[in-house]
Amino acid sequence: NLTSRAVAKNITLSFTVEQRGRQLKWIRVVIKRNFIFFCVYSHLFISFYLYQGWNLMMTEVETELILGCSCFISGGNP
Repeated sequence: NLTSRAVAKNITLSFTVEQRGRQLKWIRVVIKRNFIFFCVYSHLFISFYLYQGWNLMMTEVETELILGCSCFISGGNP
């Protein structure tokens, strides 16, 4: 389950990610071209590769984000 909160005219997103029964809250997201980088407070580094472009001009405050992506998880900071 992946839900997102987006603010209009801002590329900084807040995510709530459910992983292995644990809920990781308030993940900082930096968007670079076709990559979306998640910096988790638990120092996990999660990288989602977007196969299709995502509209950054979204204006809805809250929306459900469905990604077809490859997920790479490694320790440490990016």
